[in-house]
Amino acid sequence: LVISTSDSIILQASTLTQLTQSTNQLTRSSATIASNKCYQLAQALYTMSTQTSYEDVQTAANQIAQCTSNVLTAINGPLQGRTLILDLDSSRANTIPQDYDTDLESGWSNPSMIISF
Repeated sequence: LVISTSDSIILQASTLTQLTQSTNQLTRSSATIASNKCYQLAQALYTMSTQTSYEDVQTAANQIAQCTSNVLTAINGPLQGRTLILDLDSSRANTIPQDYDTDLESGWSNPSMIISF
């Protein structure tokens, strides 16, 4: 795709961010392609930054940074041999346990009941 406006940069960067989100699925060649494209988008954004609104530059820069972070994680993870463990840890940290009780009327939700045991 042609990089012509800040909107095209935002669209391409956001698409790349989504495509690189599954870091353990990226191959060496796909990570290299994504890295090169992020670099091209960053250069184009830098060139257009004085003629573009602050919000658009910020949005595009955030998307480019996230894509770059995803690519770095994809490359660095296998080198450290910890990608599977980090993915598992991340998913466990971001999910609510199945046995989590959200009933505020329950006796277990009252801190004074827990302390009295």
